[in-house]
Amino acid sequence: MLRPSLRRAYWFCFFIWFTAIGCLFVATVWGNFDDFLQYLNRNFATTEATLSEDIRQDVIKAEKLVINEIQQPVQPTPLLVPPETSSKPLKLSKGIVLRTNYSFTESSFEADLTITGSPKEIRQFKVTSPPTTAIDIMGNWKYGPEVINYTRFESGIIQSIIFGMHKDKLRVVFRIREGETRKISLPLITRNKKELKLKIIAED
Repeated sequence: MLRPSLRRAYWFCFFIWFTAIGCLFVATVWGNFDDFLQYLNRNFATTEATLSEDIRQDVIKAEKLVINEIQQPVQPTPLLVPPETSSKPLKLSKGIVLRTNYSFTESSFEADLTITGSPKEIRQFKVTSPPTTAIDIMGNWKYGPEVINYTRFESGIIQSIIFGMHKDKLRVVFRIREGETRKISLPLITRNKKELKLKIIAED
């Protein structure tokens, strides 16, 4: 093995050789050390400027994000309200219109409906176009096979009667005759256990 003094001598010779090669490279490329130092200064300045520009762009982006968040409208949080519950479930009436019987005069119209069940709620309403007066029997109501769902009349204040089944009601529509100028009433309702009587009057 080499003595420590010889190892130090080898490292010293290597350092001198490496320094000489570096000086030769600098002299070959830049000509002198002043140009080399100026080149290093320019590179450091460019790197510093690039870093400064990157930081500035990051700051601008962050400011834009904050401004956008401030300008966006605040969406209200919906309040979740639990639905009202009842210990007793709602009971819808149900029944069937088995048969119908119609009679009319010049100023009135009557419809007798033979029914099963007892209607708990009947709603009345009018429609202006086309001129119509009607009722809704609320609940699970249907009409039977003997009931004609569309009947047309040649005279009287009612031109036709229509039955329509819906999932929550049975609708009975009375189409007022075209050209009728008198005021037509809502259906007047009389009901008992087996019949539902509807009467419509033309008021002078």
